[in-house]
Amino acid sequence: MMTIFLKLIILSIVIFTSGCASQFGAPTEPSTLNLNYKVSPKNSVLIRAFDNQKETLLQFSDIEDASPVITEKGKKHLKYSKIGHYIVVTGIHNALDVKTKEGVFSVVRLIEQHKD
Repeated sequence: MMTIFLKLIILSIVIFTSGCASQFGAPTEPSTLNLNYKVSPKNSVLIRAFDNQKETLLQFSDIEDASPVITEKGKKHLKYSKIGHYIVVTGIHNALDVKTKEGVFSVVRLIEQHKD
């Protein structure tokens, strides 16, 4: 039951972030998504990263053959699942290293500074 629910949530995220949803009057960036992530170096493999307040999602151009190794900045390897062009890592992570056959990419969650 939980697996179906998770797949429906991810499918919704894919639809909203792909731009298709705007054709149907839905917002392209729901307020539940945090898009404040930096991927470096810029590349055509790991397109972007974001979170949905529960998981960290990594969008790839093609992950059919990819089996990236994802670590939390020098710590343990993280388990993930593949859904479409996305890798879903449980939890919110401030800094990740993503190693693919094309190279190693750094993913950093940008923290907004609130002015009081």
